[in-house]
Order: sequence, then structure tokens, then C-alpha cells
Amino acid sequence: EVPDGRKESPGGPWQFVGLMPLFDPPRHDSAETIRRALNLGVNVKMIT
Repeated sequence: EVPDGRKESPGGPWQFVGLMPLFDPPRHDSAETIRRALNLGVNVKMIT
């Protein structure tokens, strides 16, 4: 919970980096895209 008028939570600031939606079925190039992102050092999280 963040108090009104504050931009940071008590645990420290959040940093939104991006969101990449995938819909069922995944695109044919999803595995390659994720592999390339991982190779570039991106911390990929998949929400199902």
C-alpha cells in the first residue's frame, strides 16, 4: 500500500520495465523471442 501523495512504497521504489502479452496459442516465434531476450540479460517472467 502506498500512502496518498507518495510515489514510493515503504519497501523501496518499483521499476516497471515492460509487458509483453502472449495470447493462446503462443506465436510461432515466442520461444525464439524469449531465448533472445534471455541472451540479452532480460529477466523474463511468464504469467499464465
